[in-house]
Amino acid sequence: ENMNKKFTTDELTKLKETRERYLVTQDKLGGIEIQKAMLQNSKALVLEELSILQKDEVELGETLRLKYGEGTIDMDKGEFIPKS
Repeated sequence: ENMNKKFTTDELTKLKETRERYLVTQDKLGGIEIQKAMLQNSKALVLEELSILQKDEVELGETLRLKYGEGTIDMDKGEFIPKS
């Protein structure tokens, strides 16, 4: 004798909707993880650029210090102000 019981149409509809919502949510989460990975890659590239920039800044500062001595720079006037 078959002991299986049939779901009502409403129950089946709710089960299918729940499964579909679950799949959509999984897809959204997957999309977020992809975006996260892409952002992490972008961040790594920017951090590499920052490292190069910092190195270039130190080298430029050393070059200018050797040429002009100790002091400060007035960027607005484009002038070197020697240390007193």
